[in-house]
Order: sequence, then C-alpha cells, then structure tokens
Amino acid sequence: MSAIHREPVSYQFGPFCLVPSEHQLLREGTAVPLSPKAFEVLVLLVESSGHLIKKEELMQKLWPDSFVEEANLTHQIWTLRKALGEKESEYKYIETIPRVGYRFLADVDLVGKHVSQITDQEALPVFANVDAIKAGAPRRSVRMRVVIFVTLVLVAILGFGYLTYSSLRRSETLQDRKIVLLVLPFDNPGGNPEEQYFSDGMTEEMITELANLQPERLRVIPRASALRVKASGKDIDQVARGLGVNYVLETSVYRSDNHVRINARLINVRDQSHVWAESYERELRDVLVLQNEVARSVAQKIALQLNAADQTQSSIVHQINPEAHEAYLKGMYYFDKFSESGMKTSIEYFQQAIAKEPNYAPPYARMARAYGVLGNFNSMRPEEAYPKQKEVALKALEIDGTFAEARTALGWSKLFYDRDWNGAREEFERAIELNPNFAIAHQGYAIYFISMGQFDRAESEILQAQQLDPINLNIKCDVGWSLFFARRTDESIVQLKEVLQMDPTYSVAHVFLSHAYQEKGMFEEAIVEAQKAIALFEGNEYRIASLGDAYARAGKKQEARNILARLMKASRDHYISPYNTALIYKSLGQTDEALDWLEKACDDRFWMMAFLKVDPRWDPLRSHPRFQEILRRTGLP
Repeated sequence: MSAIHREPVSYQFGPFCLVPSEHQLLREGTAVPLSPKAFEVLVLLVESSGHLIKKEELMQKLWPDSFVEEANLTHQIWTLRKALGEKESEYKYIETIPRVGYRFLADVDLVGKHVSQITDQEALPVFANVDAIKAGAPRRSVRMRVVIFVTLVLVAILGFGYLTYSSLRRSETLQDRKIVLLVLPFDNPGGNPEEQYFSDGMTEEMITELANLQPERLRVIPRASALRVKASGKDIDQVARGLGVNYVLETSVYRSDNHVRINARLINVRDQSHVWAESYERELRDVLVLQNEVARSVAQKIALQLNAADQTQSSIVHQINPEAHEAYLKGMYYFDKFSESGMKTSIEYFQQAIAKEPNYAPPYARMARAYGVLGNFNSMRPEEAYPKQKEVALKALEIDGTFAEARTALGWSKLFYDRDWNGAREEFERAIELNPNFAIAHQGYAIYFISMGQFDRAESEILQAQQLDPINLNIKCDVGWSLFFARRTDESIVQLKEVLQMDPTYSVAHVFLSHAYQEKGMFEEAIVEAQKAIALFEGNEYRIASLGDAYARAGKKQEARNILARLMKASRDHYISPYNTALIYKSLGQTDEALDWLEKACDDRFWMMAFLKVDPRWDPLRSHPRFQEILRRTGLP
C-alpha cells in the first residue's frame, strides 16, 4: 500500500509560478515581493484566466466590509503590472477593459492538483517506529499512525496559514478603511453677499485644517465637491451616502467687530444622529487657533487618535494679523472664480496679505497656483508666469517645507516651463507624501504621466484625484483629457458628456469635447462645442483657436483663415501662443507654416508643448523631420 502526498496547487504562466497556499509568486524560482492585497488581486485574476472580472466584483471580494475608492484597485493593478514586468500600455498579462474591469490574458497551467503516490518503503523510514517493525508489529498500525500524523501536521499548517492570512487581510482592510468627513460650506447667517468671501474662505481653511490632522486615517471631501453637494439641492444624507461619507460637519460663522464665532454640529451619516455640537469664539487675530480648536474637537468625537507629531503641530498654531487673513480669504474667493480677471484680482489680495504677514505661507502657495493658471490661460507670457510661479512657491516652502500645495505648484512650473521632467515628478511625489489626500497633487502627477506617455500610471493618479474630490469638474475634465491623449476617444467623449450633464456651462469640457469630436471626424459637432466654449469664456484665444482648427478640419478653410486673422490682430495687443496658430495651419495643410509656428511655441516654452509626444492632433506631422527635431528639443524622454 502507498501513502498519499498532495502537492500544493500552483499556477504557471510565462516565467512565473503562483502558489496561493504559500502566498508566493516566483519568477524562475526567485520570489517576487507583493503586498497581501496585490497578491489577492493576482490570485483572483489568474483563477479566472481568460475571463472578464468586473471592477465591482473585484472590489467586493477584496474589501467586502469597507467603502474603498476605485483608485485603490487601480493602484493594485498598477503594482501587479510593475511586478510582472509589463511595459506601459502593453497588455501581456493583465488587460484593462475600460470602465468595466480586467482580464488575465496569459496562458495558465494548473500544477499540483493531482495526487502522487509514495511507497511504504519511502514513507515509513521518516515516521514509522522502526523497532516495532523489527519486532513484527503489524504494518497496518504503523501506516495508520503515519496517516494520522501527516493529517494532523497538514491541518496544523493549513490552520496556521489561514489564521496568518486572515490576520494580514484584516490588517490591510483596516489600513484601507478611512473615516470620510464632509464639511458643508459655512453658512453666512447675515446673508450679506459682501461677507460671502469670509464664509467661503473659512470653509476652505477648516477643510485644510482637518485634512492635515491625520491623512492616513481621515479623508475630508475637498471644498469644490462640498460646494456642489450643497448647491445640488439634493438631500445631504443621500449625497453623503453616495460619496461614502461617515460624518457631516455643519457650521456657521459670525463676525462682529474684532471677534469671530463658529457654531459647529457633527452628524453621523449612518443613523443621522447628532454626535456633537459646540460654539467657539475668539478675537479675529486668533482665528487660526479657533479653527484648530474646532478641528481637534471633531477629531476627538470621531475617535481619531492624534499622535505626538499631530499634537506638536497643533501647538504651534499662531496668531495672525486680521487684515492679512481677510486679504487672503478675499484672494481665495476670487481665485475660485477661475477666470482671467479673478486670477489677477486674487494675486492682488495675496500680495496685500503678504505685505501684512510676510511669514504666512498660504498666500504664497495659492498665488503660485494663480500665476500658473494665468500662464495656461495665455493671459501672461510663459517667461513671466511660470518663473513667478516658481519664485513664490519656493518662498512658501522656505516658510513651511511641508506645504503640499506649494510643492504641487512648483511641480507644475517644472513640468510646463523648466522641462525638468525628473524634478516635476519628484515635486508631485513629495506633495503626495506630505498629504496623500490632496487631490490636486494627484491631478498634477497624472498630468506628468500623460506627458510622459505613461497612461496606466496617469489613469491611476487621475482616478485617485477624482475619488478624493469626486465632484470637482476640473478633475473630471482631466479624466477625459487623459483618455483623449491615450487615444481612447470614445471613452473621452463619454466622460466629457458626463461633466456637461453636471454643469452645461463648464467651458473647459466643451473645448475638450471639441477636440475629441475632431479626432472622430465629427467636425460639425466639434464646431458647435468650440462655439459653446467661446460663448462661455469669451476672449480666450485657446478656445478661439480650437474653433479655427475645427473649421479647417471640416474643410471650411475661409472660416479657419478668418480665425487666423483674428488671432494675428489680437497678438498686437497681448500674447497669443504660436502653438494655437500652428494647429490651424496644420489642419489647413500648410505644413511649413505649421512647423514654423510650432518652433516658436517651443522657443516660448508654451505649456502645451509638454504634451507634444502624445497629442493626437499632431499625428499628421509626427514623422516629419522638422517635427522630430522640435520634439527632440523639448527633451521629452
């Protein structure tokens, strides 16, 4: 008779061997390190090799008792692709089915499912009582003891392995689970429109204060999404549940003479119970201390344990010149208008704040972002906007080296103007390290990966930004922008239409949609979208140039030339990017003129040159030697 030996089930594909029971992935016999969650994802994909697994199914199996952002799954997929050695956009093992799920592509061989036989002579010397055999003891009893012993050992091993694996899974689930807090915009009880800037600014500062307490355990919905939640008119409870929110903080702010009072109420979304309510009042010069008091009280009520570093950070909150603080709040108010005039006015107020409080970092950081936006709007020449952005961002970091917003602004400057690709990546990475919940940092990191042509990484980061700030239309537009550059045009159109369903007046979505329609050959639709974008953002030359490009591609050459003439005339008064002119000439079929203007755009360091490597609108000229030389001059890898 023979003893039974079961080999552990393993899956072989390419040079890899996956052994689920050992929690091990081997590449030609060498262990490949994977986190427990990434390993789980790989097992699920391999076991369903050749078949689609929807994202919802994967997330339910991986995080059955938690609300977890989709970006967590995207990150695990990216981790696996890196471990498996997949190149960017090369689906050798894991295929992405856009907006649906994933499929494991490689051929998989199942090994170890069979049962092998071991003879008594091979098995007995290991476990049997040799003296008993010599004495003539019955072999059956020896074999029985062997079987029982092996069975007990296997049960113990499997039991220990299961408990260890379960412990790891529970531990990681707890790490993935964050408390999600929605801070509703502060009420302006007096209803005075001239005081709205104060309520709005206090809202943003409170969100920032809370978000910085313990970002690894607490995620605070950013203000852009919070504003849209309140403006939607929908039941807050319903919207909060849809966003995966655990708590809602309702607040109002009163200002009288040189005092400010905050009334705060914390609500548990699960049962709508009022967890806590309190009023706080201080002098205006202590407004930062007041906000910190409220934030710490909220942290205590939601069982957020502040560590020593958090306590130290809280203790250094200082007084601020009330006039400087008011100027900063007004600057943020005009920044949020996201228009040329709004940006310029915001800079004036930030400068006033700095004049009153030179060592106050926030005005520098937000002013840096404003200069970057003006550069992107063509409202300032690149050589004026981006160096200024860099200068004030560095000043903010000189005051506070841990300021993620300033790091992000510095990353934009290095990406769009300096062409310091590695430096830009490092700034975005550092910003995310400082504040993992800062959506704008993830957005910037995504834009960096787009310019590099690394679309899987770009998708991971922009989806992370969207999960952190789920109703931010600018981020949602960049999801569509990323898909456009990745040549996933149909998906880009779907995404941009979703944005316009949320807000039909959002100009950026119209102009991006115009680009996507052009790539589909839907020129009439592209013209309509460009015209809408111009009507909503009158005077912006980028939108006007987009209309000229659409006209040219639609064969309406005279209309396109009229746009060119309009741009040339405007260039006598202010900066018009040569990039926009080059696009129209390209679509008119005037290759030499297009390349002449594109060279000028390269010399100007116009920000869109960062995407020259991936922008499909330049595909007709991509093989031209002059285009290749311009691309080389950008230094894009």
